[in-house]
Amino acid sequence: MDAGRSGLGGGVSPKDAVVSVNGVDLSWEAFQQKVKLNEEIQQMQGNVVDENTRQQIYTETYNTIITDELLNQEYAKLGIDVSDKEFNDMLFGKNPPQWLTQQFTNDKGEFDVAAARQAINELKKNKANTNRDMVNNLYLNPMIEGTKRNKYAALLQNSSYVPKWMAEKTVADN
Repeated sequence: MDAGRSGLGGGVSPKDAVVSVNGVDLSWEAFQQKVKLNEEIQQMQGNVVDENTRQQIYTETYNTIITDELLNQEYAKLGIDVSDKEFNDMLFGKNPPQWLTQQFTNDKGEFDVAAARQAINELKKNKANTNRDMVNNLYLNPMIEGTKRNKYAALLQNSSYVPKWMAEKTVADN
């Protein structure tokens, strides 16, 4: 991982693979973007990004991109996804995320769905908006990924069955 860092080997192209997961190459450029985002998150939280923190960020980011790619491959095999309707319901339905309700509360202290919907639509349309990437990376994408993970976990949980007699026997044996 140190090969592409300044003064440490160099010669790494942005298109070079950091790692290959089941035949899918994950590029150095994408890895660096995620590292930069994680460093910015640390700084936004008031933490100093020194060399030790940077090494932790590199390691965590590396592990995360591998885990995410493996999970995304499993989601694709199983057809797990978040539809547009489901996504809109997560944002503007009965239980909108706290970060969105904090930003779009009207004078009466109620969640202003119309204002929130308009702001999200503006972010989608305006590709040049600097806040777009931040909102996507910090809020929207993690929300979608969390929903996929919950669906996957529910699928795994519901796919195992322990008969009542076996559960009773296990309790009795313990």
